[in-house]
Order: sequence, then C-alpha cells, then structure tokens
Amino acid sequence: MEAAVKQKAFEALKTVKDVKSVFFYYPDDFKLLPCISYYESGRVAAACADDKEYMTEVIFAVDIWAMTSPEAGEISVKADEALRSVGFFRISEADAYKKGAPAHRTMKYKYNLF
Repeated sequence: MEAAVKQKAFEALKTVKDVKSVFFYYPDDFKLLPCISYYESGRVAAACADDKEYMTEVIFAVDIWAMTSPEAGEISVKADEALRSVGFFRISEADAYKKGAPAHRTMKYKYNLF
C-alpha cells in the first residue's frame, strides 16, 4: 500500500503542465526548471477501534522550483489540482525564500489510507 500512494502522487504530479521534471525528494538538477520534488514526510494513526488502526494519514511534502515566484505560484495551483483529483488534501502552502536560489514554494498534503 505504501508504494501505491507514492506512485499515485508521482503519476498525478507528472501530469502538471509546463513542468520539466518530477523528482523524488530533491531535484537532481536545477537546470531543469520549473520542476517539482515530493516525498513522504510522515504517517500517523488517523482512526483506531478495538485496539487496531483502521485509517492511516500519510503526509507528503511537495516542492515547486521555478525561475520566478509568480511562476512557482502558477505551477503550485496546477499541482494542487492534480493532487486533489486523486484524493490528496492540501494542509499548508508557503513560499520558501533563499537569496540566490531558485524560487521555491512548499506544500504539504495528507492522504488517508483505509
């Protein structure tokens, strides 16, 4: 099941128009902008009954890397639409500025496994 949810995220992010590449965890090459990176950042028991977990909340980090902040914002909207269409729910989004680095927008999503 773990591999399936990661594959679901990857397949959804690959559909985002105008993105040159999708990387697991961190971009291999910042010459391929705009790009997206993603990884699972946590798991928690979301629901239990009779001492058994029956729902797990999986948290994913999704990072948009682009030449400009407006471009990163536009791509984050497209990435959000793609992920929501396959059952992911955005729980946070923010700019992550670093002087001299590509524009960076970071987002967190949850996905419930039953």
